[in-house]
Amino acid sequence: VHFRLRHCCSFIATDACFQIQMMLDCVEHRRWGKARSGIVKMDHLAYTGRVFPQERYILLGKGRDNHGNSQLCGCSKRQNQDLYPMTITYFGYGSLVNVDTIPENTEVTPGRLDGWVREWKVCGEGANGRGRCALSVRKKDGVEIRGVMAREPRTRLAELEQREKRYFKVEDIGTSFRCEAEGIPGPEELFLFKASPEHRRWGSETHPILQSYLDCVLAGFFRLWGEEGIDHFLQTTDGWHVPVLKDRTSPHYPRSVNLVPELADLVDQKLREIGASFLSLDE
Repeated sequence: VHFRLRHCCSFIATDACFQIQMMLDCVEHRRWGKARSGIVKMDHLAYTGRVFPQERYILLGKGRDNHGNSQLCGCSKRQNQDLYPMTITYFGYGSLVNVDTIPENTEVTPGRLDGWVREWKVCGEGANGRGRCALSVRKKDGVEIRGVMAREPRTRLAELEQREKRYFKVEDIGTSFRCEAEGIPGPEELFLFKASPEHRRWGSETHPILQSYLDCVLAGFFRLWGEEGIDHFLQTTDGWHVPVLKDRTSPHYPRSVNLVPELADLVDQKLREIGASFLSLDE
């Protein structure tokens, strides 16, 4: 009999059950190399223009059941408890908001971070040698940004740090975070990634914003908060003087997503409204 213990304890707010779930996740991943039976990736539902209000609570990263229902629950009481050393908890404010870019079975809690603002101020080169600009954050009183608190096994930290190699960790931001569902703060160990000094500079024509990256970010915000989420992102992000490279049809971003035409049109309209400028791939 295949007993799926973690179905029973996925969101039980006890440290022991969370550890059991994590261990079983690792065992099942090694045994089958895929998400558990009954869970399918969101690719066929992700950007259909529908908004699922219940997803403003906790999502089990990248998962819906076969009926299209998200695997979620209310805010976990564990957010006020000490996390075991076997897990990491971080705040995502850009591409990490899009659950299709993070490992399966990551626990994701939408919320707000007080005293920070996003900015297009981290530059580097991609695998193709071309310059690009991505998101960072800086402290700013009186501003709060939406994002997600994500928790996953500590064994994935090295992979996450490689993804965020142009950033350093800012730790102990838990008191600035509030879960949207219940207003619960994050754990003390909550951290975020901020641009390293050697990469912290405004984007430019030689280091533009990739449209494929921006599409990924805004799709994540749209999934959780609808059109309001897109507006919030645009209003709480500085640096829209940086041009956007139109690479949607030939994406340079390695975690690119496909937007349905209606969402792509909405994103383009919103960018025109804030006066964003665009570069073509052959420029």
